[in-house]
Amino acid sequence: DPDGDGKLRMAETAVEGRGAERAGKPALHRRLGRGIALLGRAGKRMSDEDGFVMAGHLSFTALLALFPFLIFLTSLASFLGTQADLERIVALMFDSMPGEVAETLEPAVAEVVVGRRAGFLGFSILMMLWAASSGIEAIRLAFNRAYRVSRFRPFWMRRLQTFFFVMLAILLVPAMSVLVVFGPILWNLLTWWIDLGFAYRLVWTVARNVVAIAILFVTLVVLHRWLPNRRHHVRDILPGVVFTVLVLMVAGTGFSTYLASFASYSVTYGSMASVVIALIFFYITSIILVLGAYVNAAIMGIGRR
Repeated sequence: DPDGDGKLRMAETAVEGRGAERAGKPALHRRLGRGIALLGRAGKRMSDEDGFVMAGHLSFTALLALFPFLIFLTSLASFLGTQADLERIVALMFDSMPGEVAETLEPAVAEVVVGRRAGFLGFSILMMLWAASSGIEAIRLAFNRAYRVSRFRPFWMRRLQTFFFVMLAILLVPAMSVLVVFGPILWNLLTWWIDLGFAYRLVWTVARNVVAIAILFVTLVVLHRWLPNRRHHVRDILPGVVFTVLVLMVAGTGFSTYLASFASYSVTYGSMASVVIALIFFYITSIILVLGAYVNAAIMGIGRR
C-alpha cells in the first residue's frame, strides 16, 4: 500500500530525528562539562601556584605606572600636538575601561594633566619605567609558571626584552596621536561617501570598539608568544587569548553595572574611593590575564598529574 509505506517512512524519519536530537544533547553536555572541568583545572593550578598573588602585584604596578605615564604623556603632547589632542588621547586610553571606573579616575587624571610640573618629568619617566618593567616581569613569571617553563633567560636578556616591551607601549602614543588627528578626517570622508543616517552613532561606537578589541587581541598574542621563556605556536595560545578578550568584556560590563547599581565605595573609603575602584578593576583584569595562560596550559595538557 503506497499510503502505508509513506506513513511508515515518515514514522521512521521521526524516530531517527528524535534519536539524533537525544544523541546531540549528551554531546553538547559533554562538551560543556569538559569546558567547565578544564576551567576548574586551570583555576586550581593558578591558585596553587600563587597566580592570584602575582595578579595582585601586577594590578599594583599598573596603577603605580598610570599617573607617571600621564605626566610623561602631557610633556610629550607639547611636541606632538595641542592640549586638545592630549585630551583626546587620554579619552581614547580610558575608552577601554568601564565608564564608572573612568569617571572615578577623571578628577585625579584632570589634576595630573592640568597641574603638571616640568621638574617632575625625569622622575615620572623613571617611575613609569620601573613600574612598567616590574609589571612585565610579573606577567613573565606568571606565564612561565603557567606553561611550566623551567629554563630561564639571562638577566640582561630579560631586561632587554622588558625594555623593548615598555618602549613599544610608549611608541603607541605617537600612533594614537596620529589616530586622533587623522581618524576623524577618515571618518568624515567615509560618512561623505556613505550616508549612514540615524546609524551614524551606532557605527561609530562599533568601529571604536572593534579597534580597541583588535589592539587588545594583538597585544595578548604578542605577550603570550614572546614573553614566556619558551615560544608556543600561535594556534596553541589563541584559545587563552580569545578567552581573555571575551571574559574581559563580560567582566568590564559586569563591574560597571555593579558600580552603577550597588557599590558605594565613597562611604567606606572616602576620597580614596577612586584609587580603590581602579585597583580592584586592575586586579580583576590581571586575574583574567593570568588565567588565560593557565587555560592554554590546561588545553595543551601542561600540569596534569
